[in-house]
Amino acid sequence: MSQTAEQALIEWKPINDRIIYARFFSTFLTFSILQVYAPTNETNEEDKDNFYDQLQAIADSIHKHDLFIVMGDLNAKVGEDNEGCESIMGKHGLAVRNDNGERLVDFCNLNNLVITGTIFPHRQIHKQTCVSPDGRTKNQIDHVMVSTQHRTSVQDTRAMRGADIYRDHQLVRTKLKIKLKRKQQSKVTRRKFDTTKLQQTTIRSKFKIELKNRFDVLQDYEDVEESVEKKWQHFENAYKETAQKVLGYKKKGQKPWISKKSWDLVEERIKLKSDIEQTKSSRIKQNLKDEYRSKDKEVKKSMRRDKREWADDLAARAEQAAGNGRMKELYDKEQATL
Repeated sequence: MSQTAEQALIEWKPINDRIIYARFFSTFLTFSILQVYAPTNETNEEDKDNFYDQLQAIADSIHKHDLFIVMGDLNAKVGEDNEGCESIMGKHGLAVRNDNGERLVDFCNLNNLVITGTIFPHRQIHKQTCVSPDGRTKNQIDHVMVSTQHRTSVQDTRAMRGADIYRDHQLVRTKLKIKLKRKQQSKVTRRKFDTTKLQQTTIRSKFKIELKNRFDVLQDYEDVEESVEKKWQHFENAYKETAQKVLGYKKKGQKPWISKKSWDLVEERIKLKSDIEQTKSSRIKQNLKDEYRSKDKEVKKSMRRDKREWADDLAARAEQAAGNGRMKELYDKEQATL
């Protein structure tokens, strides 16, 4: 989780090897989330009953005003026929409902949950969440359910085929927009320039040239009678404008320790994932899968090396800053490790 989400976590509880519960706090709304992994459709009836009995016991304990979300691999096909259950699902499901699908629909009816993956008209490939090992059979068995009173807050649910992973299940994303009261003006955080780009030789050279050109222009101000503060403002603006033009700002959640070489490997892995999705030949697809696994190992190895080298360099810089009494720089290094 992000640090913000970690600070909002009220409690979490691993119920068993199939269910985990977490509750998050916000100023206006509290979220109760269940992540589940249901038994397959071929599992015996007793195991299925036990699973849904445990699930129902937890649902009964959820605070009635919470935004209640149940998500995960339900191994349930709810189908496209929503007759008699229009309030909890739409007409955009896939295939025909199976036994697990019946159980899931009954659970949603009992707990006022809506199956969000069936209420948006997407192409079939964006509804299919699981692919069989032979690559031929595709189903919609992973679901995200939200309490019906918050149904209008759900903007979309779909399978994200472009996610840089390769498993038999696709990543499923649900977008929520909560209608809340206006929040008080928060403190504006200072945006930082993406100085990690200076590690690249071409970017560093471009930065030097751009800065030199701006300093050449500043020579005209040497004979102008201005205060020291005014002249300093010109120099400060030159640095800021150059950094903004060449480096840009750090993106939220950006990992400063990942090198350009590792990012290039990630791009190659993403390309392989795309090729796997698009190819029709089973033989070629299997070769691409093997190549993807090899590339995935290469990416992880490269990133581990990057992080180790970054941590060593950070420690050396922090030690040097502490020895020279540069406490602000030392504080910035400590913050970078959090």
